[in-house]
Amino acid sequence: NGPYDVVGNPTKAANYKGWNETGTLDTASDFVQVTVSTEGYYNVQFGFDAYRSNDGPSTIDILYYDGTLTNPAGTGSLASASTWYSFSENYASVSSLDNYSGAYFRVYGYNASHVNGALRFDNATLTGCKLPSGLNLDKTGDPAYFAAEGQIVTYTYTLTNSGSVSLQSPYTIND
Repeated sequence: NGPYDVVGNPTKAANYKGWNETGTLDTASDFVQVTVSTEGYYNVQFGFDAYRSNDGPSTIDILYYDGTLTNPAGTGSLASASTWYSFSENYASVSSLDNYSGAYFRVYGYNASHVNGALRFDNATLTGCKLPSGLNLDKTGDPAYFAAEGQIVTYTYTLTNSGSVSLQSPYTIND
């Protein structure tokens, strides 16, 4: 476990203007995207800090991509201007984000009182549990040799977890 810094610097935040002034989410525009790989990790959690100007968006939605853009992963409020808010979304129940190289998270801002209102974005982190390195697959066939055409061979798969992390079924084997 531990944070993996995706973007951000404690002294400098990304500053964006031109946010949606309506009170509804528009997934065609007005977002900050953080692209990450969760390869080697499961039970991921995404977090970040956000701050808005007086005219900036007062509502955000967090969407994730695991092959499909899922809406919404979480909704947050930036109730007061000029205040930093910390957001964190736990995706332990979203197994499709586990060990996935093409993941990304989008933070959409809307409900701005003026198009020039700003949203500052900082300190994005992705945390997760490291997949165990002690996962072994043993495959045996019975009989061990083919004797005749059309002979049936029964395969047995034994999956052994010698790592320190408990795994839950279902398991998928690609052979």
